[in-house]
Amino acid sequence: MAIYTGKQSILDAGLGDFKDYGFRLMESDDHFLELYFKDKRIAVYHQSKATPKIIQEGCHNFLVNTTDPAYIAKKLQQDWLSTYGEELKKNG
Repeated sequence: MAIYTGKQSILDAGLGDFKDYGFRLMESDDHFLELYFKDKRIAVYHQSKATPKIIQEGCHNFLVNTTDPAYIAKKLQQDWLSTYGEELKKNG
């Protein structure tokens, strides 16, 4: 659960798990949000149309199209654990 610590915490919550991959969301002015991957600006959203789903889809599409190896490795690990994790816990 997200904890409010200021405006940036709301922007971070909009990124969901993508924050852990190096994404950040910045408010450029009263009308626009800028999406960054590491130090590269990759998208600009109008605040009246930006939703967490749209922003997270932008993050996902960027990573898929750039084939970032760290993202792919982490995603594969998460998929594998969600598929086999319970079985591994049962069998020790």
